[in-house]
Amino acid sequence: EIRLSLVGSEMCIRDRERARRRGKAALDLLRDVQIDLLRGGATPARLARLASLAKAAEADAAPADPGLRAVLAEVTLRVRVELARCRIASATDG
Repeated sequence: EIRLSLVGSEMCIRDRERARRRGKAALDLLRDVQIDLLRGGATPARLARLASLAKAAEADAAPADPGLRAVLAEVTLRVRVELARCRIASATDG
């Protein structure tokens, strides 16, 4: 019983760490997209990476920690908003 508890605890810690890394990567990419936009336009490769992170966030199980889950939901929403804005901008340019 103690062993099962330890295994569950380790899984929770791993899940939380993976979610934290995913959130940090998304924030870093959002910052880079913001810089790209200030310079004249986001690179397709960076936008593709953002889209990939958004898909991964949807596919992964939500972390058990409600605070972390809320922060990741907000970051994922911001990623979707930026992707939509870039799509709209590219549609009106062409």
